[in-house]
Amino acid sequence: MNRGDQTIIAQTPWWPRLFERLVCFLRKIKVRRHERSLRLCDSLALGEKRFITVVECEHHRFLLGVTGQSISLLHTLDSEAPVTAREGNQSGRTAEGACE
Repeated sequence: MNRGDQTIIAQTPWWPRLFERLVCFLRKIKVRRHERSLRLCDSLALGEKRFITVVECEHHRFLLGVTGQSISLLHTLDSEAPVTAREGNQSGRTAEGACE
């Protein structure tokens, strides 16, 4: 190595090496994620501050009506049946975001 190469190495900033080591360290950390007990399966807006939603809590599904002032349980759904789009929909696909 000649004198010119040593000058270039000495002038290289220290922070990229530190950043690279930090990234390497952070990749080795394992995060344990717990399964959430409450999930929003689907939602349909009915107007200003009004919507209906299907919520799953501990493997039970509930159809809720929500307004700016209250939340009402409209129906308890069968937890084994998938949430599907209304029958008028000819595609027969599951509604977006349905809990499965």
